[in-house]
Parts: sequence; C-alpha cells; structure tokens
Amino acid sequence: MKTVLYPAIALMNRLSFGMKFSLISVLFFLPMLVTNFYLVRDSYRQFVGTENALESLELLGQSLQLRRDLESLNDLVQINSMIGQSGQAGDLESRIGQLQQALSAGLQGLEPVTQDAEQAAEFVSKRDELLADLKSAEGETSLQSKAVIVEKLLGSSQVFIKLVASQAGLSQDPQRQVRQITELITNVTPQITDVLSQGRAIGAYSLGQGFLNSAASTKFDDLLLQLEKLHAEYGLNLQEALAGSVAAQNGLGGLAEASRQSLKDSGVLFEDMFFDHGGTVPAGRFIEPRIEAEIAFIMDSDLAGAEVAGADVVAATGSVAPALEILDTRIFRADPETGAQRVVFDTISDNAANAGVVLGDSRHAVDAFDLRWVGAITARNGEVEETGLGAGVLNDPVESMVWLVRRLAQYGDGLRAGDVVLSGSFIRPIEARNGDSFRADYGPFGAVHIDFA
Repeated sequence: MKTVLYPAIALMNRLSFGMKFSLISVLFFLPMLVTNFYLVRDSYRQFVGTENALESLELLGQSLQLRRDLESLNDLVQINSMIGQSGQAGDLESRIGQLQQALSAGLQGLEPVTQDAEQAAEFVSKRDELLADLKSAEGETSLQSKAVIVEKLLGSSQVFIKLVASQAGLSQDPQRQVRQITELITNVTPQITDVLSQGRAIGAYSLGQGFLNSAASTKFDDLLLQLEKLHAEYGLNLQEALAGSVAAQNGLGGLAEASRQSLKDSGVLFEDMFFDHGGTVPAGRFIEPRIEAEIAFIMDSDLAGAEVAGADVVAATGSVAPALEILDTRIFRADPETGAQRVVFDTISDNAANAGVVLGDSRHAVDAFDLRWVGAITARNGEVEETGLGAGVLNDPVESMVWLVRRLAQYGDGLRAGDVVLSGSFIRPIEARNGDSFRADYGPFGAVHIDFA
C-alpha cells in the first residue's frame, strides 16, 4: 500500500500549503457539484412534471364540462325527437343551436398539454373526430337521425376523457387514491349521469305530451332499477376513494346532504284538497284544473323501510278505492312572452301539480282485485275522453307504492296509518272547464263523480 501511495505522498510533500489546500478543496467539492447537478436536474424534471400534471387536470376539468354540456344537448335532442313535430317543443331548436355553438367553441379551444409528439397527435385526432361528429349533428335535418348522432357523440366524449386522464398520468399514478378517484370520475360517474339523463329526457317529453305512456313507464321502471344498483356501487367506490382523506370527506358531506334533500319532490295531499264524491268544485277555486283517474290506497298501518316489498304494501293497506286527482298549476305551462315550456323543476316547486282528490264511495281489500286489470272509463259531460288500466302505473299500482315507500326511506320517512296515497294516473289529463261534469266508471271496482261550477 505504501508503494502505491508513495508518488502521491511525494507530490504532496513538494506542494506549498496553499496548493495543498486548493487540491483538497477541488477533490472535496467536485463530487458535491456532480451530486447537486443531478439533484437539481431531477427537481427540475419534477417541477415540469407537476406543471404538466396541473395543466392536464385543468384540461380534464374542461373535458368533463364539455361532457356535461353534451349530456344536456343529448337531453334536448331526445326530447325534440319526441315532441318536435307536435308544436309543443317551444324554444328547443334555438336552445339546441346555442348549445351546439358553445360546444364547438369549447372543443376548438382544447389543446394538448403533453410534450410527447405522438400523444399530442392522438389528442388532436380524437378532438377533431368530436368536432366532425358535432358538425354532422348540426347539419342533420332528421330529428331521429340527429338523436342517434348526438348519442354516439356522447359516447365518443367518454373515450376522449379517458385519453386525457391517461395522458396526464392519472390512470397510472403511483398513489392508489389518485387512481381510484380517476376511475370514479372517468368511468363510474358517467354511468350514473347517463341514466339520469335518460330519465330527464323521458320525464320532460312526457310532461310535454301531457301523459306517461306505457313504454315510458316501463323505461322509467328499468332506470330506477339501474339507479338502485349503481347507487350501491357508486357509494362503495366513493367511500373507498376518499377513505384516506378526512378533509375530502368533510368537504363532500355537506354537498351530499344538499343533493339528497334536493330529491324530495313528491307532492303532498292536504285535508282541504279532498272533495266529496258527487260534489261540486266552486268556481275560481283552481286556475287551470285537469282530471286524472287513479287508484287510491288507504293505509291501515305504518309502512317504512328500504327493503319493503309488494307483500308488505298489501299487508299495510286497509283498502283501495277509485279516485280522481285534480291537477292544477300556479305557473304557465308555456311562458306567454318566450313560449318556453315549463320543466320538471317547475312542477316540483308547484307541489307536483297536486291540487285535489275525489274518492269514490267503494272500498275494497287490496287483494280483492288484480289491480293491473282495474280500469276506468272517464267521461266529461257524458262523452268518453280517456280509458286506461292500472297496469299503466309501473305495471302494477302496488309496485308504485313499493317505489314510494323505498324512496321515503332514503329520507328517514314513511307512510302512516290513515294516509291516502294516489298510486299514479293511467290516463292522460283531461281539461276541466267551468260547468264540466266528470265521471270515472271503474266497473265492479266502483265509480267517481265530480262537477265543476
């Protein structure tokens, strides 16, 4: 060892103190400089990566907003395809046009943030595909064909959102919580908003038509089943995604409660809304009254719970009776200045248009009749206006009651003994004018009669 180091020792002995200090300083600081270089380089790369990630998050937010706008466009186009030629569409065409212009401008403003040329080219290609489909929808004159194009466009937007999340690295983020939230935003949530979108469209065009046909009723039933399934899955995914963040849970708690409260849109019947069978509604009592035929459930015992079934409804019901519901509204069906049709939120704010109820004298055990086959011939001034069967209400009025009780359970509520519940109309509403007389003949089930002064 001494032989190996001898030249270096001899050199150091020949150097002055100053030169020795300088040499030692260089030998000490050179590795530090190299180390600092790599640290600074890595820090810079992390800074650039963070900057790109933040820009990608902003881009993802813009993409999600465009999808929400596309859902609104899809709703309007679906509604227009159903009632656009009936003269009840109001300003739908102009609203669709404005939304299409806003979407086009929004899509054109999207630019890739990735520095990878291949990824940027893929981004631009997908964005241009969306623009081309949107332009195709704008130029389509057939309402049905346009609805198909917009629905396809909505699906393509979902693929685009997943691409943005992937290029941002969120789908492959090392943190499991980030990956879970990304999955929640890009894959799970759109499934729920799609079902809600379909429900909005069906509800809106049914309100425009003035009735809920059997096909729409069946579709609503299917959508409710889907929502029940998705609700459970979404809750689990959300809980798992936010499990590691108390702040996020606290922040979302208030929003979740507000959202839950906003769903309380069931109408309520008050005592002064009941009119005697064979009686007369005083002139001026209502604004624009209409009549619907329904089957009323009179509860014998309390009923509540999220797991209620048809057998529970039958057990808790004291009797069923023929009934007429009187609908009325405190708002215009169409704005006299703009022609805009009222929407479901207007109906909700007006106590679901509930105004009155007339119960027939007949009372029956709920299982004495197959309520699906209980029908009514509803006449105005002796002329038949509408006919229908109980099956028009979710295929069975008992199932309508099941749905109501399960929904009330979400708010910690339920039905009480003595409550009178209208299970839903199975005919289109009939205008009630001054001097009109109405009679709904339910055959063996009974009859209901009411006059308007």
